[in-house]
Formats: sequence, C-alpha cells, structure tokens
Amino acid sequence: WCSSNTGRYSLKEGYKWLHPDGIAVNWYHFVWNIISPGKVSFHCWLAMQGRLKTLDRLSKVQTIANTGCYLCK
Repeated sequence: WCSSNTGRYSLKEGYKWLHPDGIAVNWYHFVWNIISPGKVSFHCWLAMQGRLKTLDRLSKVQTIANTGCYLCK
C-alpha cells in the first residue's frame, strides 16, 4: 500500500489504494453525518449499495424458502 505524506499507514490511504477510482456519490453526506448514530449510517449505507439482506435477496440465494409477509401471513 501507499503510505501517507507522514510515512505512516492510514485507513484513508489504504482505501484509496484498494479503490483508486474514488467514484463520488451524491448520498454520501446524507448517510455519513455527525447526527446519525453509526448503526443507522451503516444500515443506510448498505441500503444505498443494495446489500441489505432482505427476504427477496435471501430467497434468490436460496437461504430461505418462505418469502411471505411475517405480519399478514
């Protein structure tokens, strides 16, 4: 990996090394802000990436068979 200007490893520089594209997204400040708790920000980030483990997604990878509504059956 590339080190930072100080010669020490930083998470930011490691991420830049892994993803050199650095594609900007328009929802960044909505998800990662000082007001939102970390858990909420993380779940919003997963949702924006389309990575939440919803019943639809779990049924596609055959983890579950029943995709019916838990509330109304």
